Amino acid sequence: MKLLYGIQPTGRIHIGNYLGGLRYAIEKEADILIACWHSMTSGKWISYSEMVETIEKLGGKPVIQWDSSIIKAWEIQCKTPMSDLKRMTQFKDKGEGNVGLFTYPCLMAADIILSEADAVIVGEDQLQHMEFYRRTCKRLGISKVAETILTETPRIMSIKDPTRKMSKSAGDEHCLYLFDDDENRKKIMKATTTPEGIENLRNIAIGFGVDFDERNMKETKEMIIEAITMI
Repeated sequence: MKLLYGIQPTGRIHIGNYLGGLRYAIEKEADILIACWHSMTSGKWISYSEMVETIEKLGGKPVIQWDSSIIKAWEIQCKTPMSDLKRMTQFKDKGEGNVGLFTYPCLMAADIILSEADAVIVGEDQLQHMEFYRRTCKRLGISKVAETILTETPRIMSIKDPTRKMSKSAGDEHCLYLFDDDENRKKIMKATTTPEGIENLRNIAIGFGVDFDERNMKETKEMIIEAITMI
């Protein structure tokens, strides 16, 4: 079975990326699509060399997004009703944004179609885009439709503010990056033990197979640090 997993080339990879799907994609020998064109929704083209190097170091198979995806995406845009894209929750959540954020699902659908994958590994926030992809296949008369594999890892939240998602856009202080052992130790040991903070640490511990003991948070944090260091 040919599997596909997509990730934007934002340089450093944090444990939210890793636990959220990248680790599973590497274990299943999926093609890991470095979605360069998608990164332009942030207003710039982001170099992908660092991410390719990291994924190869982890044992993954990086694939650079095809330029032909842009042409396929244009075809999809020309055959997609505005009403279909307007229902996308992610676009609504980001406000007006730019046109690239609005047509993002068309490019994602193009990637999947061109990959000829049997299944696509996604997080919960991408399920609506996969539904759009299936509708697109129906519009274009494409008979081979990739299945959806939903990763089961709970959403990993910011190590500094566990009420928000772990994201590089929030700042480095919110993220635990792979191969950044010294900084990760500092951040984890300072992590809040509010109810939200404990739940986030619990999800991180579960993701790395660490026994979670709320009664001894210092020892639990040490085990989490060790597990991340062992990647």
